[in-house]
Amino acid sequence: MESGKQDRPKTIALNVIHLCDRYQRLNKRRLELDQRIMALPSGSPECDPLWQELDVALTEVNTLVAQLATMPAADQAGLRAKAAVLALLLRAPAANAATLGSETMALALSVADDVAELV
Repeated sequence: MESGKQDRPKTIALNVIHLCDRYQRLNKRRLELDQRIMALPSGSPECDPLWQELDVALTEVNTLVAQLATMPAADQAGLRAKAAVLALLLRAPAANAATLGSETMALALSVADDVAELV
């Protein structure tokens, strides 16, 4: 039973890093979709499927951020990873304001809690 307790922080740390990595990949995909949409003429029929894909990506981003906000960082590597995600969210240009919201605020509070706990 004691071994299970010791494995829990390691599992949480790996899950935090995994979610942060997934966020980074998904955010890169979101940026690629933004660029492809911006490169097309306004009203182009090619935009519709890209907008749909972007909508799905934004939903996934919000879900990942919400999940990340519920997971405490078990170590400084996890804290750094969560802080990097938060920084990206807060630095998003106004055109990408859809990535900001209650999930971002929850992540900010979670990172602050992690700092208080780990530092």
